[in-house]
Order: sequence, then structure tokens, then C-alpha cells
Amino acid sequence: MGTNLLRSYEGRMVKSRIILALVALLATVGISFAQMKEYAKWSVSLESSDIRAGETTRILAKVQIEPGWHIYSFDTPDGPLPTSVEIDEKQPFEFVGKIAAPAPVRHHDPNFDMEVGWYSKEAIFAIPVKIKDGVSGKQTATITIASQACNDSMCDRPQFKELKLTFDVAGGEARADKLVAATDIPKQDPQEGAGKDSGTTEPKKETPAAGAVDDFSQQVSDAKASGLFGFIWFAFSMGLLALLTPCVYPMIPITVSFFSKKKTENDKPNYTGAFAYSFGIVATFTALGIIVTALVGANGVNSIATNLWVNIALAGIFLALAWGLFTGKEFAMPAGVVTKLSGKSRTAGNIVGPLLMGFVFTLTSFTCTVPFVGTLLGAASGGDYLYPAIGMLAFSTAFATPFFLLALFPQFMSKLPRSGAWMNTVKVFMGFLEIAAALKFLSNVDLYLEWGLLSRPVFLSLWATTCIIASLYLFGAFKLGKEEGTPKIGWLRRGFAVATLIGGYYCLAALDGKSLGTFTAYLPPDPYPGRDSKQTGPVVWLDDFEEAKKLAKEQNKLIFIDFTGVYCTNCRLIEENVFPKPEVVAELQKFVTVKLYTDRRNPVDQANFKLQQKFTKVSTLPVYAMVTPEEEVLKVHQQVPPLEDAKQFIGALTTALESKSRVAAR
Repeated sequence: MGTNLLRSYEGRMVKSRIILALVALLATVGISFAQMKEYAKWSVSLESSDIRAGETTRILAKVQIEPGWHIYSFDTPDGPLPTSVEIDEKQPFEFVGKIAAPAPVRHHDPNFDMEVGWYSKEAIFAIPVKIKDGVSGKQTATITIASQACNDSMCDRPQFKELKLTFDVAGGEARADKLVAATDIPKQDPQEGAGKDSGTTEPKKETPAAGAVDDFSQQVSDAKASGLFGFIWFAFSMGLLALLTPCVYPMIPITVSFFSKKKTENDKPNYTGAFAYSFGIVATFTALGIIVTALVGANGVNSIATNLWVNIALAGIFLALAWGLFTGKEFAMPAGVVTKLSGKSRTAGNIVGPLLMGFVFTLTSFTCTVPFVGTLLGAASGGDYLYPAIGMLAFSTAFATPFFLLALFPQFMSKLPRSGAWMNTVKVFMGFLEIAAALKFLSNVDLYLEWGLLSRPVFLSLWATTCIIASLYLFGAFKLGKEEGTPKIGWLRRGFAVATLIGGYYCLAALDGKSLGTFTAYLPPDPYPGRDSKQTGPVVWLDDFEEAKKLAKEQNKLIFIDFTGVYCTNCRLIEENVFPKPEVVAELQKFVTVKLYTDRRNPVDQANFKLQQKFTKVSTLPVYAMVTPEEEVLKVHQQVPPLEDAKQFIGALTTALESKSRVAAR
């Protein structure tokens, strides 16, 4: 009886700690959101309420800035994000002149160590537009204003505000006195310390023909416009597509091996653990994604996934799981996280472990989920939380559903007749797969520290060695796990042994340039970043945007920018399986091509990341921009599954080249 009371007490204590931890987490989240502040608040209105199709008017954009903070002028050089205005071609009006802006204050900015112009307190800008022919009745338009607020010691994350404008367009012919937009500066108090001259600036134009907005971003916008249920279905379908990305594959053996060791009373299926695992995936995608993005910025989640210590921890977890499978011992979480529980407290133990594994799974997949995640988190960084939260919830639910079933799979299989021996074989083989997966995270660590130890040849050699040892085990050369006596080597086990040996051969063949197909995605970049600048193949990749601009002007070409990352799995997949295709090479040769790494913390990568946000407004990788030498964006492209599809990639390149012709004709 005393033992039962002790077990009951331990169970209550564990549950109480879990509840207190959740309450603390929710309180932290609440405080974090309460501390978020908008330092520059924008509003827009139409200068004239009496307007007809074909006539001009102006949009008045007013910004109110917190005391001690400022935003930057339209002509700000590279460094801080300059204020800019964008209107896409779907709106009922179009730009017809220069933006009328008050004279900014000229100061030396200590944050960027340069002379800049900025606005503080309040400013009003006039954007001249013409109502398109054929437009009439009530209209709702959207304009996007980009700005960045800073004070003397720090800067807020860049903001991209989509502002709604509702107005009526009257019937009748355009009036002669309203065909030319006004050019005066809107009435307002001058900026303190500003010069007498006011300024005008060209509005930032998007694509001359519909293509500068990323195709996928447009799909997300269209899904939102279709209504809540349409958007949820779109997000759910994107979650299913995300299962085709390479980051998912290593988690299949992880899931099977983790739950193959989980037991419940009376050997019932561990539905609680499977649900907790799936819930951990959904909660991490949704809550962590939105919260980190809101607090840190659009690149916050990716920064976590590429963090040095996170990758060391992930590699350690994979290796520890492999050790447990090789020795037949249960893998135990660190003390204080999951302890040995008995009685009623075992239920809590069956929840905490799978929850943490769901968290691990999500971290491994954040860097290569489809562009849907980056698009939604980008919206969250701009202050829109409703649709990002709903979208991430639907996306992650679809993403997690197959893994709920996969978590139950080993327990159902263990009930088959004579399952003990071959289940041990499956577990040990899974251990070799986890070693292969751990090498990917060790490669990330090596790339972060720039040691150059795990170059592609070394990585492939280690993979080949792992395959050869695994095949020898399957052939019965040695024993691992809880194998007793002389193992029976059946035809199925021999078949897997031969297939694994062939896998090792392909790894060795890849040393001479043979493609590994999808598995190329897990390899480190070649050449190793910062160690080798060799150029191979028919497409020459520059690594400096300014050099690319100069060359593009000389050759009268567009610039194709591959925004990539050293840790990016999808980047390797596309670079190794799409770029080399002859039909893609033929199109890329019409551009000046430049490859810019953006996911490390060195100054070069950080400058490249600012360029990525400037051109694409996308924080996830990979993303591609096609721009003129004058930095006018003609096309932004994100590849969606199937990632190896060359047709959608060629379509983006063709659209950019067609847009170039229209730019030249203007």
C-alpha cells in the first residue's frame, strides 16, 4: 500500500510539473506579445473623393513614429531599409508620377555608420495614381509600404505593411482638369532640422508584367481571398506536399525506432504516445513558428534550425538512438526531463518523451519545408497573426498525420507471428540509418565552424562505409542488438543486404561526380564554401552581386540570383538535380548567374540576407530572384514539390526574359 501511495504521489507531482511548465510557457508567450510594439504606424487615404476612370488623384500615406525613433527616406543607400511603396498591377489604379515627400533630416546614423535621411514624429507622402479605364463603383485596393524604424542604438525588424484603401469611382468621362496629378507636398509641419528643399522620388515598381511577385506568394494570397475554409484546405494540401521534401526521410527510421521500444500496459498500442508525438509536431510548427517570428523576425525560426548547439544536440540524439538500437537498450532522455516513472506516472512519461521527439522532428524539417511556411511566417513578422496561425495549424496537421500512423506501426508489426528476431534486425538496420542522418547534422556543425573536415568526399566516404558495415550485418557477419544464437538469413534480409551494398557503391561512384538523386540533398555544398572557388560545368556562378551587376550591364543581360544556404537541404536538391539539366542550362546561360549564401552569421552572408529580403521579401531558402542591372525585380521564384520539376523552374526563367523585353520597350 505504501508503494502504491508513493507511485500515486509521484504521478501527481509529475503531472503538476507539466501543468506548471505549460502555464509558465503561456505566461511567457503572453508577456512577449504584450511587449511587442509598432514603432511606425501607417495609414492611407485618397486625396480626392470625386474621381472617375481615367483621372488622376493621389494616395496620402501618413506615418506616425514613436518618440525617439525614425524611419528612412526613399533615397537611403544600402544599409538600413529605405522607405518604399509598391502597387501591383491587380489594383484599380497605377503609378503616374513621382512620390511627393517632405524634406528628410540628414544625420549620421550610428547604427549603420553612414549619412542618411530620415523622418521622425510624423510625415505625409503623396503617391500620384491614375484610375484605370473601365473601373467604376466601390473599389478596395491594397498598397504595400516597406519601412524600418530605428533609434540611436537599435533597429526594429523591417516592416512590409499591406494597407487597404476603399473608395468609390463615379461614372462618366474623365475630366480634362483631372488628367495630370498634383506635384506639391502635402501640408504638414516640416521635419525638425530638415533643409528647405522637399523631395520627390520614383515609386518602387513591381513587375512590368505580372511576374515579379513570387508565384507561390500569389497562390497564398489567392487562397486567403477565397475565404477561411478555402485557405485551410490550401494549407492542408501544402502540408501533404511538404512530405515529399528530403528533410522528412530521416525521421521515418527515427520514428519507427523510437516507438519500437515504447511499451504500454497489456501491450496495447501506444495511442497516447503517438498522439503526443503528432501534437509536438503541430504545436512546434504553429506556436514556435509564430512566436519566434514575431519576436525575432522572419528569419528567427531558420536561425534556430541552423544554430550550432541545436545541430550538435540533434546529432547527439540521433547517435544516442543508434547506440540504443545497436545494444538493445532503451534510450533515456536526460535526467530531469524524463525520469524513470512507475505506476500512474508512467502515462506522463509516455507523453513527455514523444512530445520532445516531435519538437526534434520539427527542428530538422524547418529548413526545407515548402515555401508556404516562409510566406506565412513572413506575414507574421509584419504583424498579421490570424491567417499565419490558422495556416500553420492546418499545414502541420497534414504534415504530422502520417507520422501518427507511423508511430503505431512498429507495435502492430510486433504482434505478428515470430516477430522477435526480424524486429531486432529492423531495429539494428534503423540504427545504421540514424548514423547516416546524424552525419548531416555533424556536417552542419562543421560548416558553421568552417573547419572543412566534412567536405563532400569525406562525407560520401563515411556514408559508403556505413552502408558496407550495414550490409555485412545483414549478411550475418556479426551480431548486434538482442540477437541470440545463429541468425537465420532469409531471402528478404539478403535482398536488403544487397540493396544496401549497392547504396554504398553509389556513394563511392558519387565521388567521381555520379548523381545520388534525392539523396544529394543531404550532402555538404561542393565546392566547400570559403575554401574552394572552383568553377565546373557550363554555367559560371559568381559570388559577388556588384560584380554580377557590372557584368550584366556589359553583356546586356539579366541577373539570376540563387539565394542559397550552406545548411539548406532543398538548395542542394535543386542545385544538383535541376540546374544541370540541359534545358535549364540553356536558359541560365542567358543570364549572369550569381550564388549568394545567406544563412551564416558572417558579415557577407548577413549582407546577402538583406539583399534577399529586399528583392524577395522571403526569409526561407531556396528562393531565386531575376533582376535587371538597375535592381528592378522582374521575377521571384520558389520551387514547390516536386522539387526536381524542371518545367516550373524554366517557366520562371522564361517569364523573366519576357519581362526584360517589356522593360526595354518602355
